[in-house]
Amino acid sequence: DWQDLSADPSPPHTFGRMLPYVSAWIGGPGVVTQAHYDVAANVFVQMYGRKRFRLYPPSAADALHLYPDAHPRARKSQVDFDCVDSDIFPKFKQLDKPYIDVILEPGDSLYIPPFWFHHVEALSASISLNVFSDSDIRAGASGVFATDISAAIHENDDKTTPEHKFAAIRFLASEVFRRLDSEGGRMLDPADFFESMYASRYKPLFQRGRDVHGHRESLGGSNSSVCAVDLDRNGIKSSLVEGRNLGEIADQVVENFAKMHGSVGDSENYTENCDEQHGLRLIFGLDSLILSHLVELWLVRYLGVSYIHPRNLEMLYEEL
Repeated sequence: DWQDLSADPSPPHTFGRMLPYVSAWIGGPGVVTQAHYDVAANVFVQMYGRKRFRLYPPSAADALHLYPDAHPRARKSQVDFDCVDSDIFPKFKQLDKPYIDVILEPGDSLYIPPFWFHHVEALSASISLNVFSDSDIRAGASGVFATDISAAIHENDDKTTPEHKFAAIRFLASEVFRRLDSEGGRMLDPADFFESMYASRYKPLFQRGRDVHGHRESLGGSNSSVCAVDLDRNGIKSSLVEGRNLGEIADQVVENFAKMHGSVGDSENYTENCDEQHGLRLIFGLDSLILSHLVELWLVRYLGVSYIHPRNLEMLYEEL
């Protein structure tokens, strides 16, 4: 999963390969596997019974309202496809028709690329096998997550406050997005991206009185375990961290994104049957999905889960 991707300290080009492994799935009719993605390549084989698969590209992440990465159901959609609450999940109505909508019969197989969403429903008693295997795209994403920013945010400096760390992370993430955006000619600016990320992944949980773990939380009450940052305290602003070689770190992150793009281009079956416009949209969606994970990874790693709080997350996009 996303945490495993960031665990290997090796340089991006020396990541160890993941060994293939097989899983068996046995269940009755009506069993649903919520829309989610895997970081490995997946070949699914139907042995007995029938299953319906709906596949969506990485660009569908926003509309699917994924659980945050600190939640036990990370990588999965929060939306009940059969009973959609449009007030809680307004972006779901923007979800396009499935890229693939197919029923697997006994003997059928289906290839699911890394980071593609799949929503699965057993139409009868069912027995299935699937094989997860490594891919260059997973290794490329690993390189993005492995970028070390601890020195740039003065992680080991006793004088570095949570406000400094938060401001540095916000500035760095914004610079990464701007660089990716300028290379790809996309239209969103960093503020729009972070606001959309908050509305898609976090706001539905907070609206239901849940924290990022899924626990009931007062989110700011007297018994709350969350921590707020104050970017106005001691005059702390993003401009104060610009000199901390964050621009160079942003260049490193974008370079690792470029290596991942090369992996996508080298994978014939990742963009197979896509015209140029859809192929670019697929890559942009992959970038957005991984950047969302990266921002939360930095916040959790360098500040802690207690800082994943509505007010703090709103500050990601305010005044940018």
